[in-house]
Amino acid sequence: MAFDILADITPLILSAIPGLNALQVAGEFTVDQGNCIALAHVRSPSPVHTFGAQKAALIRPTFRVDMRHEHEATMHIWWDYIKLALDGKTDYTINSRRYLIIYQEGDIVDLGRDENRRHIHVLYFKTEIANAY
Repeated sequence: MAFDILADITPLILSAIPGLNALQVAGEFTVDQGNCIALAHVRSPSPVHTFGAQKAALIRPTFRVDMRHEHEATMHIWWDYIKLALDGKTDYTINSRRYLIIYQEGDIVDLGRDENRRHIHVLYFKTEIANAY
């Protein structure tokens, strides 16, 4: 993939959760962060080509949203905001890329707690992007 999908998705998450700031959204968790969200590009199915075109007409990257929070009840509220902002989002254009759709893949997975007893959850999303290169 020739671009940073996480830079495209971060504004949607920041605008979805009241009071969340840019320092709480990153590419990975750091030890000193408390309640936070991390994004990671995880895989992409094969691009879709149309007959006679060398450039892919459609790419389908997948990304993961990880969340760490001290309070599980608040965490569920954050997940509701994220799902509302991302699941089923259509015709989203940013940085000259047109996301035809962003949608949730599966359900939230509980990964337990970290060494500081904060809850950790993860949720996957798929995308379809037209002419993204």
